[in-house]
Amino acid sequence: MRKGDLVRVHGGLLSTAPIALVLDSRGTSRVENYEKLRVLWVNGPRVGKQNWEPAYNLERVLAK
Repeated sequence: MRKGDLVRVHGGLLSTAPIALVLDSRGTSRVENYEKLRVLWVNGPRVGKQNWEPAYNLERVLAK
């Protein structure tokens, strides 16, 4: 996933899963075994909040 992609919580329903915009990414390190994404939540309970989320917990939203 790259900067500017829309992502949602993995496995959530399309109509109810919170959606976020990817602002930045941080690769894996020796301490952390997974990539992290800094996201801005655009809907759901955390709307307007920014935080780092593990990439494995999110999936990209594809527009039709």
